[in-house]
Amino acid sequence: LEQKDIIFMCGDNFFGAQEDQEFEILDYLRDVIKDDSKVLGLVGVKRTPEETVNNFGCLKALPTGKDDIYKLDKFLEKPKTVELAKDFATDDGNCVANTGTFVMKKEAMDWLLDKIEEDPMFIAKDDSELYDFALASTKVQEHFGTDMCTIKIVKDWEDAGQPDTMAKLISEVARGKYIYSLPDDMKKSFQRAAANACYNDGKQ
Repeated sequence: LEQKDIIFMCGDNFFGAQEDQEFEILDYLRDVIKDDSKVLGLVGVKRTPEETVNNFGCLKALPTGKDDIYKLDKFLEKPKTVELAKDFATDDGNCVANTGTFVMKKEAMDWLLDKIEEDPMFIAKDDSELYDFALASTKVQEHFGTDMCTIKIVKDWEDAGQPDTMAKLISEVARGKYIYSLPDDMKKSFQRAAANACYNDGKQ
């Protein structure tokens, strides 16, 4: 089968608290797909080293001259200490946390699938998790090089995978954030549900 460009998006990500930022990620992913000099494009967000430790994958980001675009130099999955995280910090002292949203181009996917066919454990964490996309990104970056792998930094992002971040997100949805593109009736339904601290099906 012919390989396609692949976009990966983790399910606990919420982007775009501001209406004018709603399509910035899609525009970026399209730009990477159109750029023959790129094989991998990740979306990152600035977090302090203390926030990054044990919480987020950390991207070693090199500047490109654009404020929101960096090159990917290395990938460290959830650093265990502040010192490790600081090794990955940018000039402003912040880390670039991986949001789990990225595009992998056909060329990189073809190479990756060939390597997995040679060694089924090539991007495996262990026997129970054979496909780890953080490891896949690392392998692609190492093979194709820094110049072919890029990162876009976004400002508005919530990881709803933890109770405190989910609570914060619910309060923001109640105020109408993150749901700009929904039809009005659905938007109001989500806002009501969030304001009542329940899920959209009405269950507490």
